[in-house]
Amino acid sequence: MSQFHQFVNHTGNMLSLNVKTSLLSDCGAYYYSNNNLTTESICYTLTNGNYISYNGAQLSAVKKDVLIDITHTGNVWTYGNILDEVVVSAYTAPVTKAEFRQDISDLDWSNSSYSTAYTNLITTHGNIIATRNELDRKMDAVYSKNDTTLELQNSVYTTLFWTVLATSLLYFLFIHL
Repeated sequence: MSQFHQFVNHTGNMLSLNVKTSLLSDCGAYYYSNNNLTTESICYTLTNGNYISYNGAQLSAVKKDVLIDITHTGNVWTYGNILDEVVVSAYTAPVTKAEFRQDISDLDWSNSSYSTAYTNLITTHGNIIATRNELDRKMDAVYSKNDTTLELQNSVYTTLFWTVLATSLLYFLFIHL
């Protein structure tokens, strides 16, 4: 089995453990609040193809997939069954950060397709950042409120227009009338 497949298996075990823990804590909290939590408390049942929880609700697809792998008797999953699975999963899964980091560092990243894809990804990211910075500069130039050059030019041209108009009107009044 390759190092990557081992890493995927470890990750799957951790995710499965998380769902199992969620199943266990939900069921345990329900029975504990009713003061009747035992290892024989029925948490989940399979009835007519539907997975039904302790409170009558149907389970999500993710929880169903994990629940199927838990050892059970007939179509009934008890608190004790799920507790046993959580303990076994916790014991066999890499639960420390050091083991997880070691799994990552053990992966063989020297494979040419990985390094080519990584190089392409970094190059594309750099191009996107450069394009984004250029776009930001251009948008700042368009929407800049600190740049008064355009306002000054508009003011000069407007004043010139009104001066020419007023002079033409006065010339027309005094000369032609």
